[in-house]
Amino acid sequence: MSFQNFLTGNLSTRSGNINFLIARVVSVVYGPYLADNKTPNPDYNDATDIGTIRYVIINSAQYDSDLATGNPVAKPAWPHLKQIPLESEYVYLIPGPSVDLNDKAGAQDYYYLPPFGLWNSPHHNALPALNEVADYANQTQETVYPLGHGFLEKADLKSLRPFVGDVTLEGRWGNSIRFGSSLKANEVDNYWANSNADGDPITIIRNGQGVSVDKDGWIPTVENINLDKSSIYLTAGQQIVIDDVNRNFPLSSFGTQLQATITQVKEMTPAITSNEGLSPQYVDNQISKNGPDGL
Repeated sequence: MSFQNFLTGNLSTRSGNINFLIARVVSVVYGPYLADNKTPNPDYNDATDIGTIRYVIINSAQYDSDLATGNPVAKPAWPHLKQIPLESEYVYLIPGPSVDLNDKAGAQDYYYLPPFGLWNSPHHNALPALNEVADYANQTQETVYPLGHGFLEKADLKSLRPFVGDVTLEGRWGNSIRFGSSLKANEVDNYWANSNADGDPITIIRNGQGVSVDKDGWIPTVENINLDKSSIYLTAGQQIVIDDVNRNFPLSSFGTQLQATITQVKEMTPAITSNEGLSPQYVDNQISKNGPDGL
């Protein structure tokens, strides 16, 4: 499909095939203003525009430029799960139904899927055009090319190491959810394989990557409850060892420390189970007051 046909809406789907286009993201709408929070965003009309992108299509005449003028904006394809791309990340574009369908038969909008994993990194997968990087450096004398709306690149953020059967969901900042299991074959590689049986489920919610032994963001990591910033472990028989409760979990926000406590055990007097120790007078009083079953 030609670039011109894409822009003019001449899309042939009679065969049932949808032609995907690959585009580099130029700008993203996060709200009514641009990154300086002062300049109005020209692509923002109302809240439904949040998450829409401008782009240039690769292998087209405009790819070597950041000018997306004339291209229709593209919306997120999934309303329930959104990974809004950064500037200079790459996405699939697909045609889809427009809200103008009732006014114009066959009206279409354009939608994007989550960005390609060029670097296989959850942090970012941007690849700016070389001429843009050169222009930016010449104009600003900065060597770090911006990825949009104040995004701060952290080169040491790692992806999670997967184990067989795992399902993982990873954010851009070291936050993640792992739906995993205990497999004895992984005992030397993670901290939860010690379990009752192979296949015991475990769910790990991690908010913040722990202190890393290296700065190589491309080498994956494994969750560690003693090093990660905060965690929730939903276990099913696993043993999660906390090395130092006071050092790793000081409860400083509560103004206190975890401390061992000694519970005093008080011996209870055994309950009376027969009438042998009761005086005849006490027994007569209880029967007259409560009846034969009053004892």
